[in-house]
Amino acid sequence: MLPELLSPADVGGLVPWRALCRDGALVPLWNLVAHRATVPASPELRARALATVLRGHVVVGGTSAAWVHCGGPPPRRVTAVHQAHAHRPWPDPAVRTVQASLLADEVVDVGGVRVTSVRRTGLDVAREDPSIALAWLARLTRAGFDVRSARLALERRPRWHERNRIRATLDAFERVYPPRADVRRAAAASALPGPR
Repeated sequence: MLPELLSPADVGGLVPWRALCRDGALVPLWNLVAHRATVPASPELRARALATVLRGHVVVGGTSAAWVHCGGPPPRRVTAVHQAHAHRPWPDPAVRTVQASLLADEVVDVGGVRVTSVRRTGLDVAREDPSIALAWLARLTRAGFDVRSARLALERRPRWHERNRIRATLDAFERVYPPRADVRRAAAASALPGPR
């Protein structure tokens, strides 16, 4: 049985790999990694495709993590986050390494790969140019991103750079994609004082 993910090395080289992609037996996923056409793309497969270039104890972050969580246009380079106290990974042209502090609940396991949580990913994406950020945030809402929860998480990080930019992007996102009525009702109910 063929594995779910295949590179040119798994099928005898680049020419047969491209032929299999052209004929529809394989579906290109990222870089030179494809999945079998009989296997649907999933966050787990996308994470494992990116893991082929990751080294060390890094976490997939930014728009790369957004792609893992919800699909969309694949990243040109993988954003790999390494903690301030960790050793910086060896440079790789397919990887953009950034240093950041991640809280324990901001990292999740997706297919055996460490990825920033949906909420943290949304906050990181909100730092991007609004033309990029708003589209990614819209996709992330389908994966569970919640602006209200993200705003609360942002307040836990008072030393973050670009806090005003993130807030402005979240404001713009809510203007373009207002919360659904059922979400607004649930938020209003949770804000009511409980019984005494």
